[in-house]
Amino acid sequence: MSTHPKQFPIPKKRELLKAERTRTGLAEWERYIQTCLRGERKIAQKRGVRLAELEEPWLGRRKQAILETLPTAEARSADREGLTPNAPGEDWVQLCMASGSLLASTLQEQSICAAAIWVLDHVELADLYPHLPPEDALGEEDFRVSLWDPQYAEELIASLCHVLMYRNGKPEPDGTGQALLLRDRASAAGVYPDCPERRAFEAVCALLPPEAVARETAALESLLWQSVDRYSARMLPLHRDLERKRREYNEQCTEYNAVCDKIAALVAEAKDAARQRRSGRAPAASPLLPVLQNPEPVSDALDSSVQLMDRLAGRLRALFLDLERLEDSQNALLEEMESLYQNRQEVWLKTALGELRDEEEAPLPVEDPYGLCFALLYLTDAGSPLPWLYGPVDGLMQTVLEHLPWGVVEFELEPGLEEEPLPMPDPAPVLPDWNARRYRKEGDNFPRSLAQLLYEETGCLLPRTMDRYLPRAGALAEYGVSGPELAQLLTLMGALGAARRQQRLWEPKAEDAPEPEAETAAESDTADKAEIKRLRTALYEADKAARDARKALEDSRTQAAREHRELADLRELIFNRENAQEQEEESPEEAEDGFPYQVQHSTLVFGGHETWSNAIRRRLQGSVRFIEKDFKFDTSIIRRADVLWVQPNALAHKAYYRIIDTARQYKKPVRYFTKASAYQCAVQLRDFDREK
Repeated sequence: MSTHPKQFPIPKKRELLKAERTRTGLAEWERYIQTCLRGERKIAQKRGVRLAELEEPWLGRRKQAILETLPTAEARSADREGLTPNAPGEDWVQLCMASGSLLASTLQEQSICAAAIWVLDHVELADLYPHLPPEDALGEEDFRVSLWDPQYAEELIASLCHVLMYRNGKPEPDGTGQALLLRDRASAAGVYPDCPERRAFEAVCALLPPEAVARETAALESLLWQSVDRYSARMLPLHRDLERKRREYNEQCTEYNAVCDKIAALVAEAKDAARQRRSGRAPAASPLLPVLQNPEPVSDALDSSVQLMDRLAGRLRALFLDLERLEDSQNALLEEMESLYQNRQEVWLKTALGELRDEEEAPLPVEDPYGLCFALLYLTDAGSPLPWLYGPVDGLMQTVLEHLPWGVVEFELEPGLEEEPLPMPDPAPVLPDWNARRYRKEGDNFPRSLAQLLYEETGCLLPRTMDRYLPRAGALAEYGVSGPELAQLLTLMGALGAARRQQRLWEPKAEDAPEPEAETAAESDTADKAEIKRLRTALYEADKAARDARKALEDSRTQAAREHRELADLRELIFNRENAQEQEEESPEEAEDGFPYQVQHSTLVFGGHETWSNAIRRRLQGSVRFIEKDFKFDTSIIRRADVLWVQPNALAHKAYYRIIDTARQYKKPVRYFTKASAYQCAVQLRDFDREK
């Protein structure tokens, strides 16, 4: 047994948190941007996705755009008190660092459709017609957006959409199966093909008034920087809190290390005093360790050392309590800093998804969403850096598209009154009496009705059933539409709904054919042109009807397949519950069976108890989001998802039905976890994600 006294442990000092290195000059920023882009590419490759927009020429174009706009972004962050020098610049780079376009193919189609309508509003149609493709060149992708416009025929809008989408040839996929309709290879490289599609696009742009184009591009740039200012306004307080907590942490580190030095010095001095006692010499006076005052002489050196160590223990105990207090405070600071980092990540993500909104803050002033959609397409083609700033531009365009009539919900109800009408609002809207002749100007002997005034001004006959949509007043009132606005909206719905369903003459009337000898060459040519026009119209209508029928059939088949799969899940779930087939947790061998798994498709998971949720979260990573049971319902998250998974337990009936109804509205597949085991549920989701 050792006769040496017990040794006190010497605590290890803590390192200070280093401040971020200041970057000066574009060369250092270029290296930083290149590193960030390389990191995004590695993340995509780890998920098994090869994104074209993280390869050349897109990579170089994106880096150049970020560098070009970096000084402007930094200059707009004028209030830098309490910030690290690089904070505004790094915020800008991170916001622009979206790996691949956040604008899905469907949203790009909507943006191009809105741009086509804006072009039609600003050109002479007679000048436009020669540059449009023939009707037989149009495909289903040109009619993707379901809409009807009272000014322009559907095939006219589709023809111009074709010109805009195929301006540089057939769009290529981005690596995930989505077509690159806006930021294509030619635009990224700045080298455009010499092809008929390109010449048609340039001819259409030449027809546009330059002042209108300049107005819309300036509006888009202004709106973009307004959204960036809102992003910075939310990021700067987080940076200040982080920097303040970093300094506070370092101050406590300095204090912590000073206590460590005291402990080390005290222990070293105690050891020296013990050695002197054992050698028979009196210890020297110490400012840290009081000299023992013994009334009786101490003959045993070991006993003297033990007494010294006992006195030392009291001093050390107080110092270790100081260390414990500082350690707890520092750990709390680290947790707060981690929370701030997560808040920064959330602000970045919401900005890139167009979801950075504050109810107390006025919305962005989107005055003409059609013009802004055209401006994005035009600037992409004109070599501007703005369209290549993925995060800020895609987030802004999400907001712009939501201002379009079809930007929130797709029209599906045909003709609009099949559903059982909701109760009428109180008070019920009062529509005008369109045929009452009670309007007369001074000096006129004949009073007129509203229908007559409409005809006098436009030559248009008012539909005879203007109250067609009156039963939908209750449904509209649920959105907060009331009073005069409700009556005006119902009136518009009645007029436009009747115009959309205008009946056409499908077969020509039987007419007496003129005598051949009496028919002149000019009359024959006119008749031939009329017949050709009639046949072309009939052919288009028949082709469109066939396309609509095929699309309806395909939608029905897809929906039937989804519901069949969903029904199979529900049957298995009910069977398992009725037979109490609760699954046990997995074995250690099972836990390593391909998990954690990187989910490839955008997936939402609803429901499940907390223990189950925590267990399955460890096994699933990537494009999966677990929605807490007390979440605030937001239809936008369902609209952007690829598939919804439901664990019915721990999910309120009201929330369940709202989830299912919203999924039906946006035609999103719904799957059910049929097991209780978190491992087997993870396997079920993984297998479906691989098959999809």
